Formats: sequence, structure tokens, C-alpha cells
Amino acid sequence: MALGLRFEQRLRGTYHRLADPGVEHPVELDAEVALPLGRILRATEGTLRGHLRAQGYADAPIEGTYLLDLRARKIVYDFRFEALDGRVRRFHGETVFDVTRPVRAIEDLVGRIYDDDREDARVLLSVPFETGLRQMARSLRAHLQRGL
Repeated sequence: MALGLRFEQRLRGTYHRLADPGVEHPVELDAEVALPLGRILRATEGTLRGHLRAQGYADAPIEGTYLLDLRARKIVYDFRFEALDGRVRRFHGETVFDVTRPVRAIEDLVGRIYDDDREDARVLLSVPFETGLRQMARSLRAHLQRGL
């Protein structure tokens, strides 16, 4: 077992289907991230769990990975969920981590939703600066992780 770090995030924003790019819909992502602490200064991959609500598209639990790579200066969210049509979709989103503006990396997440290998939708999510960072800081906890 190894020491890890756990925190929660609530991201909100919009998405549009590529088949209908002019129509934006609201989307919310509630996520719980668990990262191994011992490797935090290198690229470290943790677990990502939570719930995705995308109007007219999904209202489903999510499970996947959260990658924090300080050397490459990026944060990557990658998870799967079941859409309202019963098909499993994959979300992949990245944000650039600028050490001179670390809050910006936490605030904005640009993502894509894939149906098999075909891009189906584009997503722009953000964490409200004051309330989102406060919630994340309050949820920050150390914990023991297995298998590290």
C-alpha cells in the first residue's frame, strides 16, 4: 500500500454534437480523483470516478483515469460512460498545465466524446474559480492506495 491523494471536482460547461455543431447543450461532470502521492512529481495516473450529465445525451456514472503529467505540463481525463441510447462512449479531455498560471489548468477542460473510434461530440468544461477551487480544497484527503 502507498499513500495517495483524493479530491473531488465539479465541472460545468457545454457540449455540441458534430452532427449539429450550432446547438450547445449544458453538461456537468462530478468527479472524484485518486492519485498516488509518491509519484506526484512525475507523470502519475490515478483513478477517476463520478457522474456525467449531458442534456439529451447522458446521465450516467463514469469510470476511468486521471493523468497528471507535470513534465509534459498537462492533465488528462479519460473515462467511459453509457449514453442515453445504451451505447458506451469514451470521453477524452486535456488541459495544459502552465506553472505560471496553475489555476487556469484546473479551470478549463477541452474534451471530445467518441462513439467507437468516431468523434461524436465536443465538450468545454470549467471549474468555477472561487466555488470550485474551494470545494476541491475542502475535499482534499490523504488515503492509502492498494497495488502501488
